[in-house]
Amino acid sequence: MMENQRCQMMSQKSVIESQEHTIEGQRTEKVLLEEMITTRENQIVIRNMENDILNIQRQQSETQIENLRRIEQATTARIRNAIENSREYEADLTPKTSDPDTLNMSVVVRKNARCEIFKYRCYRYYMIRCQKRSYKALLKSLKNKYPDLEIERVQYYHPNSINLYNRAKESLRYMIYNGNHFDVDDLDRFFRDLEKDLSRPLKEISGLDDDEEIRKRSGGCRRRLIHRKTRI
Repeated sequence: MMENQRCQMMSQKSVIESQEHTIEGQRTEKVLLEEMITTRENQIVIRNMENDILNIQRQQSETQIENLRRIEQATTARIRNAIENSREYEADLTPKTSDPDTLNMSVVVRKNARCEIFKYRCYRYYMIRCQKRSYKALLKSLKNKYPDLEIERVQYYHPNSINLYNRAKESLRYMIYNGNHFDVDDLDRFFRDLEKDLSRPLKEISGLDDDEEIRKRSGGCRRRLIHRKTRI
């Protein structure tokens, strides 16, 4: 009887150990399964993060491409406008003559003399408009009349220099004149305004509407006024 009890106890023990082993195996499988699930979830998270990064990079690339396209369009438009504007700023000039002595020139002279009254106005300045070959004789004649005269500004070559003074009389409202004698309150402003007028588009100056007509009347290049103040 004792032997039977011992056998039963051993049998029960074996069953219990088997059950414990089974439970331990189930726990191990559960842990492994949880680890696999965690690993899979981590892989999914990493893949999603990689996809997000790729999407951000793609969006940045598309934005850069769009910005470059806009810059290219703006640059092309500026170049096109510059070309169109350059056509409007064609100088109202004709080619130089082969003989330099026949080139036109304009000279502004300060008379430094007692006021001469023309129509109740004192004119302190005189505009010489002539060909280069006539300049010395005209200046000498003026010096005989105004011994203390000073040269304020010389424009050596400009095919329209003869017309420059007439243009000033037309456009500068503050200028008072009588023949080639004139007076302004601010001579520097007078020169600046002349310079601006020379830089205006030909279409604006001439009032012409036909581009072909403008081109027919244009040619050469502009020459800036040369500032020179000397005492003769």
